[in-house]
Formats: sequence, C-alpha cells, structure tokens
Amino acid sequence: MLTTNAATLDSFAINRGKGVEKMEVMQHPRVCFTDIPIELLADHGQRYGKYGVGFRRETVIDWGGLPAWYLPNYWGDGTLKVAGPILVNGLHAAMDAAHHLQVLAAEFKEKGIPFTVTYKHGSTMQADQLVSEMQQVAHSVFMVLSFIKEMSPQSAEDHSYLFEREWRLVA
Repeated sequence: MLTTNAATLDSFAINRGKGVEKMEVMQHPRVCFTDIPIELLADHGQRYGKYGVGFRRETVIDWGGLPAWYLPNYWGDGTLKVAGPILVNGLHAAMDAAHHLQVLAAEFKEKGIPFTVTYKHGSTMQADQLVSEMQQVAHSVFMVLSFIKEMSPQSAEDHSYLFEREWRLVA
C-alpha cells in the first residue's frame, strides 16, 4: 500500500535568485488516508475511485499516522505564499547540513581530533555522539518532509485538496 516517489508527487515553486524553478519534496514512502466529510465522498470517488477501506481516526493515530501539512506551492513575491516553498527549501538544507556535520564529526573522530558541540538547550557532545545525533536529526527532518503536501494541484491554484484532510503513515 505504500506510495513511493516513482513520479513527481509534491513540488513547490521557488526562486533561489535565478528565476522560479520547480523543487520536488524529498519524502519517505507512505500510506495516505483521507478524512473527507461524508457529503464530499461522491466527488472524491469521481477523482480517485469508488472503492476504499475505512478506519477509525483513532486507529490511524495508534498506527502513528499524522495529518498531512498543506503548504502553499506557488511562488508569489507579493504575498506570504512564499512561506511554503521557503520552508521546504530550508528543511532540505537542514537535512543536508546535518549530514555534512555528521560526516565532518566522523572524520575528526577518525583522525583523533577533539571535536565537541555545546548545545544551547542541552549537553555537550563529543564527535561520536554527534555522529549519531546528526543521523537522527537528518532522519527527523526527512520524516517532517514526508508529511508535507502541496496545497494546490500542479495544474492550477485550486484549494480543493484541503477538503481531503489527508493523513499519512510514513515508512
């Protein structure tokens, strides 16, 4: 039942200073559910198919499911819509930075160079602790990205997705 990124699923428009370009969201495989109001099921069935399996919301929560986080995916310098693409871009950058810090800490440890990081809201970590901590940070950011969904389809700025009230179980 897992959805994978065999094709583009969620993407956001962003301008990193060289014009607006498409940025795909890095996501884990997932199973998606909808918490759509009953009066909208007929329209939903027309779009996605008329068969489904139902679960109580509490069951999906017990399985670790969380609501998808709908973010604006269209770039517009004149509005606050840029928050969605900027956030997705920043999360990707944070995941890359955590990976780079993990590699750097591992290299320092391997060469016997003392390397510590003192967290503002936590303890001081040595290189070996930092390697595993950064691995967990990168994994956590990747999980957050797996719950992000574009607010509109790629074809038009249409907020009908919001009626789906999607929930996801992430691998």
